[in-house]
Formats: sequence, structure tokens, C-alpha cells
Amino acid sequence: MKICFDGDKQSPEVEISGTALELKRLGESLIQEISEIFVESQGEADEYYPILLGGLRCLRNESLGNPLLIEVELKDGILEIVGGKEGLRKLGQSCINVFSDAENGEHMHLEYFETNNCLQKRITV
Repeated sequence: MKICFDGDKQSPEVEISGTALELKRLGESLIQEISEIFVESQGEADEYYPILLGGLRCLRNESLGNPLLIEVELKDGILEIVGGKEGLRKLGQSCINVFSDAENGEHMHLEYFETNNCLQKRITV
């Protein structure tokens, strides 16, 4: 799985790419009650996402206030997704739903919008 960052600290975007099976397995890991998941980044950056990150860390934290909230942060060259049990379960189930019967090249977006109560307003860099 490749985890890259576009380098824009004002309006940051990240890309997590891999095979449909890798992304489905990530979803399966997220719905389990595991306190931390780490996936090492592999591959090369590209012109759109020129900074290859060291990996993806998903952390369970039930003290965020909103049990559905997912926070996304770039921390020490690692993409961190922090959320409560329900927030991570919803993200994991979305990955499973999208990538179970997907062909390689399929994708999904996580984007903040005003009425979204599951994702913080922006990635913290």
C-alpha cells in the first residue's frame, strides 16, 4: 500500500493506494477492536502526491467526544487516523463495501463537508 501527501500545508490532500484486496483488508482490520493498526508505505511518490509517507497508523481513541468522529493528522511522516470504535468501524465497513467486489483502479474519497459529523474539518499538518 502506498501512502503519499501532496505537500500543500494550507489545503492538504493524501492518497492511500493499493490493490482492492489490500484496501478491503484494511477495512477488515478497522472493524475489529484493535487499538492500533500500522501499515508501512511502499512504492514511489508521483507528480500529484510527491511526498511518500512512512505509513498509515490507525488509532482507537474513545475520548474524542463524538464517537463517530475521525481525525486525520500527518505526524512525523506518518498519516494517522484517530477515531472511536464506531467511527473506525464505519470507515472500515465503507472500505469493505467499496473494495470487496472492486477491480484494481476503483477508489473512494474521504472529504469534509459542512454537515459531515464523522470527519474533522481538515487534515492537521
